Order: sequence, then structure tokens, then C-alpha cells
Amino acid sequence: SEPANGDESMSYRVAGSFAILALALVAPLVGRAAQQSQQRPQPPPANTEVYLADLGPAANPTFAGTLVNISNSPGYDNQPSFTPDGKAILFTSVRGGGTQSDIYRYDIATKALTQLTHTPESEYSALVTPDGKTFSVIRVEADGAQRLWRFDPDGANPRLVLENVQP
Repeated sequence: SEPANGDESMSYRVAGSFAILALALVAPLVGRAAQQSQQRPQPPPANTEVYLADLGPAANPTFAGTLVNISNSPGYDNQPSFTPDGKAILFTSVRGGGTQSDIYRYDIATKALTQLTHTPESEYSALVTPDGKTFSVIRVEADGAQRLWRFDPDGANPRLVLENVQP
């Protein structure tokens, strides 16, 4: 269902001949930033989806064809990023009606969706690292601290990036 105020926000990113869209229908977040600095982070907004769209020719890169919902799940689906080869998209998703988020990978050619992280903490903002050997995330830990972590491409072997830095 749509929030009472009907606020919409949209962002998009381009890789090759594809664009990903993050479309959100969210309630106002007034005062939320102040609350988060004082207490444990609030759950992410509900009713967001990630879409994939074909682009027209490079000379006229307009959206062409049908938007495809690649997250296709009620709740929070957002923060998409292309893998460096442009063959997949990583995004954050909250599934099963909960508030804990994990990272998912959508393979553009096969349309396969794979859950990469399986942790009790929430992960956000997945990006493949410059060497291509891992992906990084911001993890919200049990105490509310937000730290930079990295995982192997299959979501295994989580490790803290800056062990001696306290948030």
C-alpha cells in the first residue's frame, strides 16, 4: 500500500546499455537523523523496489523497453550497484517482513537472484572493491555501530576492514 503522503523518490545508475532504478515510496523522515544519533538505528523505509531498464543508443540514452522489477519483494529493496563487468547488480534487501537487511546479487543474463550475506546484523551499500576480489558493505552491528566490512564474492569470509578504528 502507498504511504499517506505519497512521497516518491527515485535514483538511477547506468552501466553499458542498462540502467538500474531504485524507486521508493516512503513516509517523511522528520527527526529521524536526530533519533539515530541518540539511539539504535531505525528500520529502513518500507515499499522500495529495484528496477532494471534497457537504454536506447549511446547517442540518445533514454529508457527503452519495459522496466523489470529485479528485487520483487515487499519491504526495503534499495542501494543498487553494478558489478564492474556490468553483468550483475548488488543491492540491499529486507525480506520476510523483518527489519534486518542482507545483500543480494541479481545476474542480468540468467535473471538469478542470490542472497550473498546471511548475518544477524544488517548490511547496506554493497560495492565491489577495486581489486574485484571482494565486496564492501556498511554493517550495522548489534550495538548500533556502523563499520566497513568486506566479503568474498559469494558472501563468505566476512572481515572488518579497519579493525583499530572505533566509530
